Amino acid sequence: MITQHVEIEAFAAMIAVQKTCAVRQIARALGLPDPYSTDADRVARLRDRSSPPDRCGPEIIAAPARGPMIAFSPIAVCPKGEADWEVQHAGYRGRDAARGADAFDLMDLQARRRGGDGHRMLFSAAAIRAGRDYAALIERHDAAGLRGVSVETMMAGRSGGTGDGGYIDAVISDGRRIRALRLAIGGGSVFARWIDADGHVIKPGLSVRDLVDQVCCGGQTVSQVIRGTGRSPGGTNARKAAMALADALRRMSQVN
Repeated sequence: MITQHVEIEAFAAMIAVQKTCAVRQIARALGLPDPYSTDADRVARLRDRSSPPDRCGPEIIAAPARGPMIAFSPIAVCPKGEADWEVQHAGYRGRDAARGADAFDLMDLQARRRGGDGHRMLFSAAAIRAGRDYAALIERHDAAGLRGVSVETMMAGRSGGTGDGGYIDAVISDGRRIRALRLAIGGGSVFARWIDADGHVIKPGLSVRDLVDQVCCGGQTVSQVIRGTGRSPGGTNARKAAMALADALRRMSQVN
């Protein structure tokens, strides 16, 4: 009798573990929080996500507000002998540097996990650079009216320019470039709005501009943006939105 009772308890424990794993997998697939996680688990995951890669060295501390970090190898062209040059790793003490991860990094990681090159083939390096430059430009321009923002901050990252270094000129120049980039994005639509017979909105529409802003500036993946409209993030919806984003980024990369 005792043996049978132990076996029943062991079987119940096994079922409980399987149920927990299944619920966690479903929550992860739907982008929902883990219902079984404790405060300690959440703090540990937050700390792990915000820690820089080991090869960047211990000087870069974990900062949860900064978000996930991506390592990269800084390089510099250095003299080699008297008449030659070579590209060398320029990291401090041979270490890599780190930058904040964005939606493009996450989509690339997802593509790698799926075992394909879909993301890297769809978004060219020039397109991704255009998206990141657009996000930095929007952030800098939105901060133009904040107290303590210096002329040097406004001028950082700007190419070309008149060279007069004026604060207002920098703001105006950034505003003009933003308008040019948004003209390149265009006024197209990815998904049309769904309305029922009574005129109630069943599912909101999604413009190309909103898609670009949510991915580049909001840090959302294409799947997350689609899911935010109440649609399934897979199949035709994913391909349509990804192609719309790729086309918009390509046009943005051609803006001088």
